Amino acid sequence: NGTCLPVILALINMLGALLAVVRFSEIPVASQEPLPRNSRLLRPPAIESRFDALGAKVASQGRVSVLVRLRTPFDMARMGIGGEISRLQQLAIAEAGQQLLTQFSAVAPGSIKSYRHLPLLGLRVDAAGLEALRRSEAVLALQEDQLLRPSLAESMVAIGAPAAWALGATGASQSIAIVDTGVDKAHPFLAGKVIAEACFSTTIADQSVFSLCPGGQPSATQSGAGLPCANSLLGCDPGTHEEGVAAGRGALTSGVARDANLVAVQIFSRYDNPSICNGAPSCLVAFTSDLIRALDHLYEQRDLNRLAAVPLSLGGSRND
Repeated sequence: NGTCLPVILALINMLGALLAVVRFSEIPVASQEPLPRNSRLLRPPAIESRFDALGAKVASQGRVSVLVRLRTPFDMARMGIGGEISRLQQLAIAEAGQQLLTQFSAVAPGSIKSYRHLPLLGLRVDAAGLEALRRSEAVLALQEDQLLRPSLAESMVAIGAPAAWALGATGASQSIAIVDTGVDKAHPFLAGKVIAEACFSTTIADQSVFSLCPGGQPSATQSGAGLPCANSLLGCDPGTHEEGVAAGRGALTSGVARDANLVAVQIFSRYDNPSICNGAPSCLVAFTSDLIRALDHLYEQRDLNRLAAVPLSLGGSRND
């Protein structure tokens, strides 16, 4: 569909950029040919050093959450082609993930996060699991699953929205996905705007991290999945604010794309740790792996929801 092509390409670029964001830039993103065996000899020194650093963290904490770059041919451009070529790449990614998981069992139950369109796998491993990853030829690279924080700019520069509206550019028949802390879809400024919802969140009980998806599940896509967390948690409202800026509509003022629909995606987890939460008993954190799960899902739903934009408003990691 020609109308949706720009956002399809934008999502491809965003997913590709995430491979660099999660510090896999040492590894070629695209590879048309099967990669050679004996991965450890091919890993750059920076990645071997990362294994050493994570080993020290496992020694003090018992387990660590990681993102693994799977060893499989991968070409970002194939994601936009669709059809059989795209499907074969997805099958190769799934096969590579399954191959890795069958090699060892030292993975925390419920910690596995897989992706349909990207050669990544999220895991929580102990010392034995980390060493198994280091020895595995199915692993091209890895990094720690970093924590992100809500972050929303306090002001928006004048961008000429009324002039765009006068030209008919109001966002009608398109949608904007907000990947953040969830959205209060009952807010009058957003009435009737939210057409789809999703949630991707993490539970690590021994680290006092808990999923905020309905029922404490790791993911959800039903109605209500994109609702914000309880107001007692610090930082639960940026998602509603951001959706209002993007596409809210009111009698006196409106968001930039005032006639667009909205897709609400909640990716944060609750962290009960005052040392992380600046003295508060609990706060919000998002794992990089959950952000990527959200984008993977949105890419899958890009045509169904006629996505035109996926703005992100997230702060940096505390454990880089």
